[in-house]
Amino acid sequence: MKEYRVREVIQKILSQLVVGLVLAVLIPANTAEVVGQTEPIISLLGDDVILLCSLRSIVGPISAVQETVEWQRPDLNPKEVHFYTDSRDSNLDQNPSYSGRTSLFKEELKNGNVSLKLINVKLSDAGNYSCYVPSLDRDQKGLVQLIVGAVSQPFISIVGPKDYGVVLKCDSGGWYPEPDMTWLDSDGNILPDGPTETETDSESRYTVRGHVTIHKTDNNRFTCRVLQHQINHKMETQINVPDDTFPKSRGGLIAGVVIGILLAVVAGVVAVFIWKKKEKSKEFGKATKNKLEEKEKHVEELEMICVDKEEKAKRLENELEEQAKRLENELEEQAKRLENELEEQAKKLLEEQEKLRKAMEEQEKLLKQQLEEKEKLLIKQQQEEKDAVEFVKRHKDQIIKVNNHHAKVIAEELLENHLISLDACNKITEKTKMERMTKLYKVIDSGGPNVKLGFYRILKKHQPILVAEWDAVEFVKRHKDQIIKVNNHHAKVIAEELLENHLISLDACNKITEKTKMERMTKLYKVIDSGGPNVKLGFYRILKKHQPILVAEWDQ
Repeated sequence: MKEYRVREVIQKILSQLVVGLVLAVLIPANTAEVVGQTEPIISLLGDDVILLCSLRSIVGPISAVQETVEWQRPDLNPKEVHFYTDSRDSNLDQNPSYSGRTSLFKEELKNGNVSLKLINVKLSDAGNYSCYVPSLDRDQKGLVQLIVGAVSQPFISIVGPKDYGVVLKCDSGGWYPEPDMTWLDSDGNILPDGPTETETDSESRYTVRGHVTIHKTDNNRFTCRVLQHQINHKMETQINVPDDTFPKSRGGLIAGVVIGILLAVVAGVVAVFIWKKKEKSKEFGKATKNKLEEKEKHVEELEMICVDKEEKAKRLENELEEQAKRLENELEEQAKRLENELEEQAKKLLEEQEKLRKAMEEQEKLLKQQLEEKEKLLIKQQQEEKDAVEFVKRHKDQIIKVNNHHAKVIAEELLENHLISLDACNKITEKTKMERMTKLYKVIDSGGPNVKLGFYRILKKHQPILVAEWDAVEFVKRHKDQIIKVNNHHAKVIAEELLENHLISLDACNKITEKTKMERMTKLYKVIDSGGPNVKLGFYRILKKHQPILVAEWDQ
């Protein structure tokens, strides 16, 4: 029977080992979870408390140094209790009631310890907290319940005598949650007392008050106990009442007589009981002697059987020891192999995680560059639309005057680009050459910024020199003061290049260079302002050559 049980135990151990090995291979090494504290945490008002939470996986603790850790209370608004990200605390959205009272154990983060320390606990801190790491499964949260209590020492006072006893009063304030009050004697027995009075203050803390009538005992020691079951906390105060506090009693003699009578009756009953017991024991002794002789024979037989079984047990014990040693060696070898396999899997996992992290960083960097480029293009397009609207509005008369013979071509290109309707295009082309551009301008003027931008680009395609001249004229006019202020030291060079390009006369150039450095650009501006659009375009190009960054900023 014992051999069968031993084999059964060995088979169970082997089966559990095989199951463990299979689970270790099948369960992914990157399985991780947030583990909170299952049992509620109890703290007293004003104490410091630690809300336990950690990151765990099959391969052991996980570092939380680079993770984002959120501690929240879902019943609050805002619900943030503590926020850790980018290797530092970030409590901008923290609930004000927790300001300056929360912290993580920074040195323990590498071991997966993300527990929260809360100092100077308040009654309002009681509730359910969640510990959350966004990089893991979003449904995984470590939950921790905090129960906060407040206690104080009871105070006992003597009210005065009542009948043949004394009335005691017990007061205890500042409790939370509401406690119970009981009275005890020196042996720990609960005394009957009256109803307990309960009051609450402005901070919802309880004051309890109770009375009890006591009678004289051996030591006259009594205890007032205040107990709060939810936080499992009690406070006690003892009092020794002096003998002379109790009123004198006349019932002492009567009590002595009654006790004497009772003792006499009890003594008689005990004597009768002992006599009957002796008679029965004589008869029982004879029967017991016979049974003992029979049992002695049976015991001798059992001793012989036990000797034989002890020898068998020793042989079985030796066999079990040898089997246990073999099994222990096999288990050690299998454990070593399993440990090596787990270490290799952990290394591969860390390498894969590092590759994934680098890939995500590269992807994030690329995405950021794309967003920046799109934003720049959008800003550039908005600026082009704004400039096109201003250009079309500012040069209306000049465009109509110069471009009547291009009106049909421009209208057809606007139609191809889906900027005007076919009906609008037909109405333009039906007009005479002199009327087409006027009609086209009405259509463009009624369109949005994108229509005006398309018109501007088509006009620039067909009349690049005129558009450049008009842009230059407007630039020179708009930025006159800025150009004079910044470019006095370039005035002579610009005047000479304008002379080389036959845009100003030699006499005008000499008058400019004769001036002082501070006066040259003012004189140059007067010469350019009296010249035509081609002079202003030439000045704009030369200025862009010498001051490309400033011109680009002013253009914007």
